[in-house]
Amino acid sequence: MPDVNPAAIDRQVQDGQPLELFRVKIDRDQFDWRQATISGQQLRDLPNPPVAGDRDLYEEVPEGEDRIIEPTSVVNLKEHGETRFFSAPHHVTPGA
Repeated sequence: MPDVNPAAIDRQVQDGQPLELFRVKIDRDQFDWRQATISGQQLRDLPNPPVAGDRDLYEEVPEGEDRIIEPTSVVNLKEHGETRFFSAPHHVTPGA
C-alpha cells in the first residue's frame, strides 16, 4: 500500500502524476492550493479582496506560538493537514 500524505486533501492525476491539493484557511475563507509551498505574498493575494497592507498575516501554530508570515516568507503546507492563517491590524495598541 503506498504512503498517503495526510496533508493532501485530494489526489488527482495530471500528466500521469498525482496532484495534491492543500487546504488553506485565511480568516473565514477557505482555499485549495496545488503546491506544497506558498509564499506570504501568494497567501495575501488569495482572498478577494486581498489581505490589506495595514494588516499582518499569521500562521496558527497548534500548541505553539503563532508565526508572522512576511510577504517573502515561504510556508510548507505539507506540515499540517489544513493550514490556518489569520490577519490582524499591523499596529495593535494594548488596551484599545
